[in-house]
Amino acid sequence: MKIKSENIHRIFSALDQQILIMGGAPISLVVCGGTALAALGLLNRTTKDVDVLAGTEETDSGLNILPMDEFPSWLLAAAQVVARDFNLPQD
Repeated sequence: MKIKSENIHRIFSALDQQILIMGGAPISLVVCGGTALAALGLLNRTTKDVDVLAGTEETDSGLNILPMDEFPSWLLAAAQVVARDFNLPQD
């Protein structure tokens, strides 16, 4: 399965569930590219990946963008399960 606008919510919901199973914490990510445009309803095309630029942190003064040198291990493990379950590329 490719990532399409009509299944983005299902894929990210499954990722959220897997993050909890893997012992991870809620995480907010800055996403760009085709997945971001499709999630916003601005573009209806398929893509095979999710381009993540950074993480975010909400503070009293607003939203901070946090660089991510690497993803937490629980996020990588959760993404691998979701990729398998939705027949997405493993990378």
